[in-house]
Amino acid sequence: MSLLGSLSARRGLLAGCALWAVTAAAPAHAHPHVYITVAGTIAFEQGKVAGFEHVWFFDELYTAMAVEGLDKNGDGKYDREELAELAKVNIEGLKEFGYFTQFAAGGK
Repeated sequence: MSLLGSLSARRGLLAGCALWAVTAAAPAHAHPHVYITVAGTIAFEQGKVAGFEHVWFFDELYTAMAVEGLDKNGDGKYDREELAELAKVNIEGLKEFGYFTQFAAGGK
């Protein structure tokens, strides 16, 4: 085999590999991660559990992304009305997963 033939074959192989790499590449899908610190308080009435209060603290990066554009009056603060839709979406989304909360008492 001549030197020219082997260069041509190498070029063809490289071109084929490049074409495969371009056509086989799938779009990248990123999944944002959210870091949450959770605190909980159990409410008792007459010695029985009456309720549970969740307090979730979301990390600064997620919070900055989530509230982007919500300061409708431009005062640099987020009031209840501005955050209401975000809260509704988060609560409804968590409901599907039981708010990631499980209770157990006495093996039940």
